[in-house]
Amino acid sequence: MAMPDDVDYTVILVFPGFGEERENAETIVESALEWLNNNREEPGFRFAPWVTAHLEIVVTAEAARERFEADDGVAMVLLHDLDDEERDDLLRDCAERHIAACITVDGGRRRRRKGPWRIVFRKKPTNEPPAHQVTAHTLTGPVAEGDEDTDERIGQLIAVMALGVMEHHWGKSDPPSYLPAE
Repeated sequence: MAMPDDVDYTVILVFPGFGEERENAETIVESALEWLNNNREEPGFRFAPWVTAHLEIVVTAEAARERFEADDGVAMVLLHDLDDEERDDLLRDCAERHIAACITVDGGRRRRRKGPWRIVFRKKPTNEPPAHQVTAHTLTGPVAEGDEDTDERIGQLIAVMALGVMEHHWGKSDPPSYLPAE
């Protein structure tokens, strides 16, 4: 069976404002994408071998909307610090276009758990637009190379983006079958 064609998706970070927190968010997201793009053959949370993604940063929800209306290669939108109404409107637009979304929620630095990650699937209320969630600290907290907290936060984004981008990818195309035809 022939491998599918290579595809490069766009991940949009909607981050109003500038400064150290935005630089930290860009570093965390870029680090997660670097791992996902370079370790596609590794077990665990990853992209398929023929899938890559790159980051684009915008300041407003409207700029994100313009970006994904102009290009069907947008697979995921990460939203930080938007008011609830603006956030929910953008999440509904993403859902209509089958674009995965992740929002930041209030919460400080989480204590590092010992042991494996726990992935929790919760049923969302039907009136709430679908979105993954990470704490705001995951994106905006201080970044230091080799720091355990920084590595943990990059790991959280690796999981969220692997799920989000691949969910979008498989929604656009049928997953390949490696079983022989009958």
